[in-house]
Amino acid sequence: MRVYSPRVLVVLYLPISPSRWLEHVEGSLVMRGSAYWVSLRGAPASDNRSSRTFRIPRHQVLSVEGLTGLMTRASRREEILYESRIAGAGPGKSREDAGH
Repeated sequence: MRVYSPRVLVVLYLPISPSRWLEHVEGSLVMRGSAYWVSLRGAPASDNRSSRTFRIPRHQVLSVEGLTGLMTRASRREEILYESRIAGAGPGKSREDAGH
């Protein structure tokens, strides 16, 4: 039996001051900053054990809609593959190649 478990990396961009990261009051938890995700399924293999670089497309925002979409796809057992191309960079080009 094949087990499907998505492997997703989430990167948070938080304010400089840790006191601004989270605010908790009864009934809500607010995170300041932004978050982006990338699937690790299908990402190129690496022998480097100390660090890795992943390209995270800016359209893969971890918002309510983004998280709902990810969970819906995962519940349908859709294969969510690594997307290395940065939107707007053109085929096979990185964001740096596109001048961004």
